[in-house]
Amino acid sequence: MAKFSVLVSALENEKSKYNSYKGELSSYSSKINSAKNVLPILGDTAVQLKNALAKSKENVNTLSDNAHNLSQTLEQICLLYINVEKNSNNSSDNNYVVSKSENNPFSKFFPPFTNNLFYTGLLELIRKIFKGKIVESYEIDSILYDDFRSDYYIYNGGKYTMGYGGMQHGPMYSSKEQKDKIREIVLKNLPSDASFSDEGFENYLKKLNSEGCEYTALANTILTYYVGKEDKFYKDFGYSMFNEETGDLNYNLVIADLYSSIDNRKNGKYQKYRDYDSKLEGNKETYNPWNDSTGYGTNINMSKNQLKRFMSEHNINTDVNILGNKKINAEKLKEFTDKGECVIISRQGGSLYDENRNVYQSLYDASGNEEGHAMVITGITDDGYYIVSSWGKKLYLKFDEGSSSQIYTVKYSEK
Repeated sequence: MAKFSVLVSALENEKSKYNSYKGELSSYSSKINSAKNVLPILGDTAVQLKNALAKSKENVNTLSDNAHNLSQTLEQICLLYINVEKNSNNSSDNNYVVSKSENNPFSKFFPPFTNNLFYTGLLELIRKIFKGKIVESYEIDSILYDDFRSDYYIYNGGKYTMGYGGMQHGPMYSSKEQKDKIREIVLKNLPSDASFSDEGFENYLKKLNSEGCEYTALANTILTYYVGKEDKFYKDFGYSMFNEETGDLNYNLVIADLYSSIDNRKNGKYQKYRDYDSKLEGNKETYNPWNDSTGYGTNINMSKNQLKRFMSEHNINTDVNILGNKKINAEKLKEFTDKGECVIISRQGGSLYDENRNVYQSLYDASGNEEGHAMVITGITDDGYYIVSSWGKKLYLKFDEGSSSQIYTVKYSEK
């Protein structure tokens, strides 16, 4: 049946070569990104340089994606060809060995053969891959989710690196200088009678850690919107988007700002006894909300109106679209992010996994009860795992674990 043959080993060699190119280009992209984030200058010149570096990073990532697509295409060509040959009774007849051309990499693999099952299937495959019809895996490219960040926090004498989105315990473990700034922001947002002792403020940050996953995920979406708009961020929020000492994003300030502005609110009014628990705090008359270290958390149904109010005060419109317990694939995730929408998953139970698919964190308490956790979805792997930002780490989850997985999108726009 076949009028030609393909030198499979040559295709495999080319596939490996383009995979190598992808790795090198990804490394260049990370170096460009690191340089952009630590520029020691400010003002219009810094903005111009950052924009130029961001464009360079974008171009390098495009080259990296093209190398990855070509590598995948070559692999698919091999598999498709082998499958057709196995099903052909005359695969050895009239074989045609592909000749090489130095100018066009595709000419190595596409000789002037006659129309047949392989040829038709190959053209369809290439059309789908290079026109974006097939998206088997996808990951967001953003400085928010960067494994090369330089900052860290100290916990029990150990140094823990941050690198993949904000951390709900970030404010609790931040430096004294940053805590002073956080305290200033928090007191500005809370009622005028709010008064913290040093111990009380530490307890407040502990409470943020205990219930802050939803706020952290939302803070990530806010920073995503402002990438490339650092001057506007400063104008809208009154503090820098980047830590001037480290060059890294001010996740901790945004998390604390958002949390202290919308937690325990109803129609914009602070609810003093929202976190009161008689078993923990005793007599209600003596309850001091400014010394409470535990809270009940929130979900998007409870907080979306408060989020809209908070962003409206910063001259930004907010659109929240709740998809419910509806699984999405890589193509759908890319469709959302291409439109400027951030995707968050709120999970009950199940586990989070590391890159080797080992359990990193179980979402159950000591009694076996399910715990809730909200995270930004930053990608979907080719084997169906969701890539998420959780506790400043790049982790993975299976959609169908636990009792529920609610998904929603958040999009911002100028008023």
